[in-house]
Amino acid sequence: MFSWANIRNAHYNPLGIVPASEYRFPFPNDSFDFVYLTSVFTHMLPPDLDNYLSEISRVLRPGGHVLMTMFLMNDESLLCIAERKSFLEFSRTTHGHYVGDPSDPEAAVGYEELVIRNRMSSVGLPITEPIAFGAWPGRRRFMSYQDILVAQKR
Repeated sequence: MFSWANIRNAHYNPLGIVPASEYRFPFPNDSFDFVYLTSVFTHMLPPDLDNYLSEISRVLRPGGHVLMTMFLMNDESLLCIAERKSFLEFSRTTHGHYVGDPSDPEAAVGYEELVIRNRMSSVGLPITEPIAFGAWPGRRRFMSYQDILVAQKR
């Protein structure tokens, strides 16, 4: 099922009506077996991401899966960035996430891997291993451009 919503995003939809941090998915609890997001969390700040993770958990049936892409910061990706191998430049914010451009933070957002693991687990969506790490930081071995995560609702 597809549903369009006029969600505010300073980079892509600055005239949007609803803040992503307040958006409630228009579906009943436990109504989906599978949720798919590609390049959504790469443009969401922490309050937006937290709300979407909660909403995904709410609409997934127990045992349902979510597949999502992100920019995950870990020792390897941060080293690649420091060595200027990355396709993107990221800097850490005072709020603990990373942005590609501080003057346009929602253009590219990255999160520490451990933070994402904890946030997903806290809403009942533990990550199914392994994470398929992407090419974006300049890795030689990858499956896709962004990091791919799969989780299953407890």
